[in-house]
Amino acid sequence: MKRLLLTCPLIALCLNLAAMDTVSIANSQLTVQIATYGAELQSIKANEGGREYLWHGDPEYWAGRAPIMFPVIVRFKGDEFTHNEKRYNLPLLGLGPRNEYKITNRTKDSVTLTLESDSETLKQYPFPFRLEVTYRLEGQKLVNHFQVENLGSETMPFTLGGHPGFVYPSGGGKTRDNYTLTFSTPQNTDRPIVTEGLIQKERVPFLNNESRLDVSDERVPNHGMLLIGHGCDRIGVAEKDSPPFVEIEFGDFPNVNIWTPPGKPFVCIEPLVGHHDFQDTPLEISEKSYLSQLTPGESKNYQFSIITH
Repeated sequence: MKRLLLTCPLIALCLNLAAMDTVSIANSQLTVQIATYGAELQSIKANEGGREYLWHGDPEYWAGRAPIMFPVIVRFKGDEFTHNEKRYNLPLLGLGPRNEYKITNRTKDSVTLTLESDSETLKQYPFPFRLEVTYRLEGQKLVNHFQVENLGSETMPFTLGGHPGFVYPSGGGKTRDNYTLTFSTPQNTDRPIVTEGLIQKERVPFLNNESRLDVSDERVPNHGMLLIGHGCDRIGVAEKDSPPFVEIEFGDFPNVNIWTPPGKPFVCIEPLVGHHDFQDTPLEISEKSYLSQLTPGESKNYQFSIITH
C-alpha cells in the first residue's frame, strides 16, 4: 500500500518512494521523471552537466517535490465543506496528490496521466471529474498542461494549482542567501497574510516597484507570499546579480504563491487558478466565490511552463 503522511507547516507530502512507479520523458536538453502516484514531478535534470533543478524532497525540510493541488488550493477552512446539506472532509492539497494516475498517452518527450473520480473520491468531493495532466518538453521548457472535465450532472466548483519546488544550489560555498527571486514585471503591491493555509483579513506592505527580491530579505515570511493578479509573465530564481537559472511562465494561471521558509534550501513558485480559502469563508462550497465553475460536460484547459537556463 502506498502511504501518505502530512507534516510540516502548511504543506508537506511524504510518499513511500520505494513503492512508487515513475515514467521518464526526454529530449536533447532535459530528462524529466514523473511519479504515476499524484502525477508529481520527481526530477528535472539537464542532460549536459547533470544539473538538477527540482527540489529533491528531503523530509527534513519538505518531503514534497511538485504536488498538484486539486480541487482545492492548500485547504478549505477546517479541511471541510458542505454540499446539499452534507458535510465533506477534504484534506490538505485535495485529491490531486493522493491518487494513482493512469498513463493515457506517451511519446519520447511527452506523457499524459489521467485521474478520474471513483467511489472513494466521491466520499470527499461529490463531483464526478476527469483530470488530465500532460508534461511536454519543448527545448529547455517543460510544459505543464491540465484539462479538467466535469463528468457529472451539476455545476462543479474547483481550484487548481501547481506546487513545484526548486533547489538552491549549494556548491562552491553558496547558501540560500546567495539567491534572489526575479519578476518579469516590476511589482508594486501589498499582500494578504496567509496563516495555516487561510487568507486573513490583514494585508501588509510588500514590494515597491521591485523586479528582484532577495530570499534573505526580512519581508520573506515563514508562510507563503500570495500575489493575486500579479501580472508577471515569469517569476524566476537567480543568483544575486545574475539572470535566472529557472523560471515559471504562468500562461493561464493568474495568481501565484511563493513559499521559501527562512533557512530552508528550496523555493516553491506555485501557479494558481483561484487561491487559498478565506479565514471567514462560507462552509457551503457553492458560496465560495473565488472557485472556478464547470457546467455538466464542460472542460477547461490550463497551462504553465517551467523554463530552465
